[in-house]
Amino acid sequence: MSGTEVVLLRLATTVAGAAARALLTPRPGAGLVPDPVRPLPRPAKPDRLAKVLAGRLSEAYADLPEHERLAALVSVQDTFAAGVPDTDRLFALELDPERLRAELSAPAAGLSARSLDLYEDLLGRCCAHLVEQLTAHPSFAARAAAEQVRAAGRTRELVAEVRDRVGPRPDAADLEFEGRYAEFIANANDRVELSG
Repeated sequence: MSGTEVVLLRLATTVAGAAARALLTPRPGAGLVPDPVRPLPRPAKPDRLAKVLAGRLSEAYADLPEHERLAALVSVQDTFAAGVPDTDRLFALELDPERLRAELSAPAAGLSARSLDLYEDLLGRCCAHLVEQLTAHPSFAARAAAEQVRAAGRTRELVAEVRDRVGPRPDAADLEFEGRYAEFIANANDRVELSG
């Protein structure tokens, strides 16, 4: 196994560990009870991600010297080892891998421009993998539904607050008349007589 393959496997294992921490540490399900009744499944193994990253290295960065590739890989691994946000933070980022990549991005000093490109590319792929793992987890649907209901409630509160500050619409009387007229027409013509 070459040095690059070893570092790729370490990086994939670090990303898988980050997914496991994000999935298993916070509240399972919708997060409404502290201790779930059902056990949670295990996250995916890192082999698949290591193959994807190795394919990307050989496709787009084959001309990059080995030591620069290793530096970029170790830098991505260090970024994930430093700590990935928990699920609450990931939901705040709207589960967007690009926003997660932008928040986590902290390349090691001294990377060349091409190594920095590799770092950003691999970090983005690892973030996408992490979000994919989170959304594929059985507890995700329940948690996402709870988050969506909470967000809808906050939106309603904000709209009501803006409506209170702005006041009634200038054409509110016209809209009220149109509503009453539509109701009158519907009641007056709610029956159809068939002849013949």
